[in-house]
Formats: sequence, structure tokens, C-alpha cells
Amino acid sequence: LSHTANCGSSFTITVAAGGGLSLVFTAGLTDAPAVVTSSHETFTGVSIGTAASGRKIIVAFGYTPSAGSGCAPNALTVGGNAASLLVSNGVGSGYNAAFVYSVSLATGTTATIDIDWTGCAAPALTAGGVYALNGSTTQTTATDSTGTGPTHAFNFSNYNVVAIAAGSFSCTSSTETNLTKNNESIYVSAYCNTSASNTSSTGSKTFTITWNTSQSPSTGAFVAFQP
Repeated sequence: LSHTANCGSSFTITVAAGGGLSLVFTAGLTDAPAVVTSSHETFTGVSIGTAASGRKIIVAFGYTPSAGSGCAPNALTVGGNAASLLVSNGVGSGYNAAFVYSVSLATGTTATIDIDWTGCAAPALTAGGVYALNGSTTQTTATDSTGTGPTHAFNFSNYNVVAIAAGSFSCTSSTETNLTKNNESIYVSAYCNTSASNTSSTGSKTFTITWNTSQSPSTGAFVAFQP
């Protein structure tokens, strides 16, 4: 895994393809524009795809705190099953934070996803995506954060699919290259949280998320899944 950061306004990932995996976007998660009043943020009846032996549910989302600095959830559950945090970024930044969680769940087609924010500032905005992953035994993660004008470059090898959570400040949209934007939400025309994925790549490509302003403190959390 290698990483370079330069001036600009984009997240960039370069990966080389492998095979034998399947990543399917099943649902978007959005809780905005409103501050959650409970310490738990709960999404009910969320599609998690087709039941399958060995299936993993991936939850990738960005979070904007309603006050102060953001922090990591105490827990995230899918259908009552505790998910493991694969990667996070931006915790304590005071702007956006990004998280990618995973849980093995062979049964069910819908589930309740619960995020426990006890002790954290309530989210002003949570937005992300839910994915069904099959055929993966390992993953490679990467993160980066900068202040004004971020560019994030990552190099993965032996990948087949990639999931991304990202957040940015002072923006109203993002543009993706070689990625599908799965879900994006904007809070008070200033805070952006998005999730994106590439589910069927071959060869080597550069994947980019570019915000529509260069004045964006930004956070990215990236996972490349491998067989």
C-alpha cells in the first residue's frame, strides 16, 4: 500500500484487479438534515441483499457532528449482530468523519442497522451505503485527511471491488471517476457525506472523488476487498 497527497480537490485511488468477489450495493443510509435526538441512530427495514453462505454486510458512511469534534460510534449492529470497524478517519477533526464496518451475516434480506453514538455529539448528518459482499477473505484499507484543497492517492493490488466513505466541508456535490456514487447527502449547503463503490472492475484504474470546491477539509476511508 502506498500513499501520496498533493494539492487539488479530489480523492484518488489506483488499484489493480483480482477476481472471485462480488460486491452489490443494496441500500442507502441517510439521516438528514436533522440532529438525531437519541444516542442511537436506527435505520429499519434496510435491504441487505440475497442471503448466502459467507456473505458479509459492509456499511460505509460519513458523519457530521452537530457540535464540537466528531467521535467514533460505540458500536454498530446489523440485525442485532455486532459489526467490526474496518477503517475510520477524521475522528476528532470537528468536521466530517468516515467509517467502514463489516459483519458476517448469511441469513436475511432486510435488517435494522443501529449506530450507538453514546458520548458523542449527535450527528447533524449521516449518509452512506450498505453492500453485500461475497467471496472476500481479506481487505486492504487506507485513509487520508487534509485541510484546504485535498488530494488523496492510494495504490492497492490484487483487488476486485472497492468501497469508499468520504466527507467534506464547504461543498454541495461530488463527481466520481471509475466509481458509482451510491448515496450522497448535503447538510445546510456545507457538509457533504457520500459513499461510492466499484463492483466489477478489471485491469488497473484510477478512482477519484472530486468535491465541487477546493476549500474543503476532507476525510476519506477506503477499503479494497481481496479474495
